[in-house]
Amino acid sequence: MNIIIKQFTSEYADAVLKLQQEWMYENITYGFAADTKESILSLPSDYFYIALDSDIVVGYLTAEVIKDNEYNIFPAGADFLQVNDLYVKADLRNNHIGENLLKAVEEAAEKNGIFHILISSATKDADAVRRFYTRNGYNIWTTCFFKNTKLEVRTYEAGFLKYYRYAIIFARYHDSDSCKWIFCRNKQRDTYEVPGGHIEPGETALEAAKRELYEETGAVRFEIKPVFDYSVHGQKDFSTGQVFLAEVYELGRLPDFEIGEIILQDTLPEKLTYPNIQPVLFKHLTEHSKNQPEMDL
Repeated sequence: MNIIIKQFTSEYADAVLKLQQEWMYENITYGFAADTKESILSLPSDYFYIALDSDIVVGYLTAEVIKDNEYNIFPAGADFLQVNDLYVKADLRNNHIGENLLKAVEEAAEKNGIFHILISSATKDADAVRRFYTRNGYNIWTTCFFKNTKLEVRTYEAGFLKYYRYAIIFARYHDSDSCKWIFCRNKQRDTYEVPGGHIEPGETALEAAKRELYEETGAVRFEIKPVFDYSVHGQKDFSTGQVFLAEVYELGRLPDFEIGEIILQDTLPEKLTYPNIQPVLFKHLTEHSKNQPEMDL
């Protein structure tokens, strides 16, 4: 491994975007959402550095200068450098890549007469990040804590949320005699759920919904559309997703993945994998659709 640290140029925008998507999928930072290619290209290049391993981008750091600060940890009115993002591919951590990215941006700032640096983090592993920055000479200024005392499910208009981690599909199977909801049972469980799963790096929510619907039900002919967004906030974490409604007209062979069987029912099964979440989403789906007769709920 021969790591080279260099300043970002536009030819690496797609590679940085791919890294951001990996970061979002890894789910190690609260609320992180991948940028668009256009927003990456709009970032200040003076303090935008990448780490290359044989011309493959394996890490990056972005920062910007903040003028006339009001923080009492820095001299009144002094400019400071604010580091916004620092990410290294998971399998290459502990190889000093993050340290070298930090060193590069610190040297660039000092050459420009900036001697104060601020970094904040929304990491889910605060202890590891604290060790990393203190090892690199940074001091701890402030710490925030949070607590959710009860699991809460909220719904929003489709497209309201900034990013999604999951795609959930309420699917109805139409045959000549009836129309019933499709529910899945994972091979490792004795409970049921609607089709759905993680949105993979580079996928849109709709692409993930179509893939998950096929993988978990065998649906080969269907219509699908987004209905609403949702978030789930638990005691230690939160997730976001988009809910889809699918009309399934043909079921093929169930793919040999994690699903052991599917069942068809008029309403939710009694034994649910997520009993505090899916009834809320199902209720909102039916209420949301009362004024949309084309869904025929």
